[in-house]
Amino acid sequence: MVSRAVASALAAWTEVGPVGLGGSKSYLVVAGESMAPLVNEGDVVVLERASRYQVGEVAAYRSRALGVAVLHRIVGRIGSRFVFRGDGNSRADYERPAAGDLVGRVWVVFPGLGDVLRPAVLGTGAALGTLLCAALVGARRPSSLPA
Repeated sequence: MVSRAVASALAAWTEVGPVGLGGSKSYLVVAGESMAPLVNEGDVVVLERASRYQVGEVAAYRSRALGVAVLHRIVGRIGSRFVFRGDGNSRADYERPAAGDLVGRVWVVFPGLGDVLRPAVLGTGAALGTLLCAALVGARRPSSLPA
């Protein structure tokens, strides 16, 4: 029989653990200032997958050209593709990702946490997920993100 504490821990992990380890969230350490002041370099962003994405949401997509995830705001649609632009950029991104290219929308931001964790856990989803579960108290949901 599974104890209540273990069941609670498993439920929490399913909610906030990394996708690759049975959880439902993806994690990014922000590099660059294209989304400042909403999200800044060194912040850790937790992303959640969605069945639908809307104009105005901040989301990440897998950039085929750059080989990394890009976190920008959805500013439009062209057919089944999304148009993204960083809040601090004057032009839209040249890539037009499809829904399958999207990693997720911003769920929560941990300001500056990436600067602390980057040397120790870069690329280690389990350690990052565990630390983020413990650090939820320090998280903030940016006020300009849709609820």
